[in-house]
Amino acid sequence: FPEENGEITYELYTQGDTEEDTSVHSQGRATVGSLNSSSPLASSTLGATPRVSSLDLKALQSRMNQSGSTEYMPEECYEAFKAMGIEYGPAHQGIEKLLVREDEVLAKLSLPTCVLETRDQYTLHPSLLDSALQASIGLMLGKEGVSPKLALPFALEELIVQTPCTDTMWAWLRRSE
Repeated sequence: FPEENGEITYELYTQGDTEEDTSVHSQGRATVGSLNSSSPLASSTLGATPRVSSLDLKALQSRMNQSGSTEYMPEECYEAFKAMGIEYGPAHQGIEKLLVREDEVLAKLSLPTCVLETRDQYTLHPSLLDSALQASIGLMLGKEGVSPKLALPFALEELIVQTPCTDTMWAWLRRSE
């Protein structure tokens, strides 16, 4: 829903037979625009366009490959989802591998071949975005005494899109307090 202040509000829900049967799953607001200097991720100099700092992927991969880390292949991830009652179709199976170390996950994601021709239709391809969220299963896999259970992020403070998705991407996830 477009708002007068330029924001967009949204609500995702399942419509029931009556208003009482309607279930709201998500709601929020978005602002379309460029990164401003008040963003905690921005660094700017006078007259320059604010930029978001990049992660050092090679250093992150090196740290995640040290002893004490575990690598999970896609079959293991999607079997764990299946055991929880979720069966992702081929278009939403973008996890190529997970590297798990303590309370963080580095996920290699690939756009599934069955949706490859839709790559240029999206800035954030739904298959890759969903796969990045799916990678959170790595925070539960292999934890002693912890059975993987359904969990979804419930809040997103800020999303900054630097460039459109590519066929292969990396997602870094870690627990927050």
